[in-house]
Amino acid sequence: MALLTAGTILFMPFALPLIIPGLEADPWKIARPLLLFIVAPLVLGMFLNAFARTFAARIRAGVGIIATLSLILLFALLVALNLRALFGVIGSGAILAAILYVVGLLIAGWILGGSNPEKRKLMALGTAGRNFGAAFVPAATSFTDPKIEVALIVNAIVGIILLFLAAAWLKRKS
Repeated sequence: MALLTAGTILFMPFALPLIIPGLEADPWKIARPLLLFIVAPLVLGMFLNAFARTFAARIRAGVGIIATLSLILLFALLVALNLRALFGVIGSGAILAAILYVVGLLIAGWILGGSNPEKRKLMALGTAGRNFGAAFVPAATSFTDPKIEVALIVNAIVGIILLFLAAAWLKRKS
């Protein structure tokens, strides 16, 4: 996960202007929120786990519940606040593209996750699940086209649904 995060921070600020013609974005403007919303929590968690293991173990269950409830709230808000736009993408291929993208990331994480089955599961879910969150950061700071936001929302909703299904399937498979 740390390697994926580092790759995102290094890749996205410089690649986006090259991938999207006409996008004029300051790399620091893209990197700064990524550092704040992705790297800072990761570093804090690693620090707590390394230097306050007992405290980290004590709060792990509560933080897990908060994270799950936050994800459910995010999903509900994404759907409720963007319902009209979401109906507009039906038949456009955006949903199929999101499905293929998320499934592709699940497969890539599984294949590259090593030989340990538990690590493979974690890498598959982690690789597929972290991308839409990282994509929202530069979208909110660098783009003005609402179609980009709708595409990210579709990807997030499809991703959340597929990741819950994949997690349930992997849990049963254990």
